[in-house]
Amino acid sequence: EVIRLSAQMIIGRIRTIDLASRLHGDEFAIFVSNTQDYQVARKIVEDINTTLLAESARRHMPNIPLSAGAVIATCKSSYPLLAKQADQALYEAKATHNGGFAHA
Repeated sequence: EVIRLSAQMIIGRIRTIDLASRLHGDEFAIFVSNTQDYQVARKIVEDINTTLLAESARRHMPNIPLSAGAVIATCKSSYPLLAKQADQALYEAKATHNGGFAHA
């Protein structure tokens, strides 16, 4: 139920030109188009966590905040490198245990 709610909150916070995907388990990827600003990603994560908190309370579910690791892709980026950098940033963000955000 928590994964389903998280997916709903992600989809509700991105634009139609962006892409969200569940990678596996409780990991999601959000591809934000047309930006080079990490603050855009940070704002999306903050909005998702604010909404998750309210909605999980309304549904009498435990609040499990979303942590995020962000990278900015360039035309020379490869998917394996981006995934590795995002994963490293994610583990840094998870260290806070409260919906952290980190970027490469």
